[in-house]
Parts: sequence; structure tokens; C-alpha cells
Amino acid sequence: MEAKALANFSSKLSDYERPESLEAALGSLPSETDKRVRRMIEGYFEDMYLSLLEAHRVLRPGGQAALVVGNVRHASVMIPVDEAVGEFSKRVGFTHDGTWVIRLRGNSAQQMGRFGREASRESVVFLRKTCGQKVDTRKGTPRDSNSRLTRRA
Repeated sequence: MEAKALANFSSKLSDYERPESLEAALGSLPSETDKRVRRMIEGYFEDMYLSLLEAHRVLRPGGQAALVVGNVRHASVMIPVDEAVGEFSKRVGFTHDGTWVIRLRGNSAQQMGRFGREASRESVVFLRKTCGQKVDTRKGTPRDSNSRLTRRA
């Protein structure tokens, strides 16, 4: 059963593209950054994408979701989680209704010791399932209610 579930997730990730804000942040990481950190960040966003696909599948048209996310800092580079989630939620078939910054958090002691204090946002990202659109769960591609596959920019 586990192998089947992993294959199902892999097929859903086939249409995943990194959001521009994540690409920029990953490109800013110093070359000496541990490769495991880069993979951890990429894996987090892949998991978030899969979570949004599932939320889109179970919500009724017009249904709403709110995600609380916190931006993080690695090797002095801020990873804008709230912006990236807003970007790729549209590819899943959600409308991004806005983001509220609910507080500013301090960075970790390890980051503060090496790179100084820089606050990071903790935000609520508001999403709404676009009426009349479903997601092809095999590929994560939005489609209209007539089941024709449609691409969204």
C-alpha cells in the first residue's frame, strides 16, 4: 500500500513548478549551504502543494481555506513562505483572497548569532476554491466543470 501511495504522490507532483519567490530565495542561498537544507526547503513546498491539491479536492466550489504559515530564514536568506503559497495556490485552482500578517517573529538563536536579528512574518493565507473548477487529481491541473483540461497562468 505504501508504494502505491508514494507513486500517487509522485504523479501529482509531475505538474508542480516552484513559485518564482521560492526560486529567487533558493538562488540566493550561499553555495556552501548544506544540500540537505535546500532539499528540506524544496520538500516543504512540494508537501504544501500536495496539501493544497487535497484541500481543493475536498472543498466545495466557493469553499474557503486559511493557512497559517511562517516565513523562515536559512543561511541569512529569508524564504517567503506566504508569498510562495499564494503564488502556487492559483495553479491548483484557488483564488488567493489575500494574506494577513498576524505577527513578526524573531529568527532562531542560531541565525541571530551568525546573521543578526531579522523579523520574519507569520501570516494567514486566505484561499477560495474557484467556482466551477476542479483539479485533475492525477496531475494537479485545473479543469472546468465540463472536464476539459485547462491551464492557468
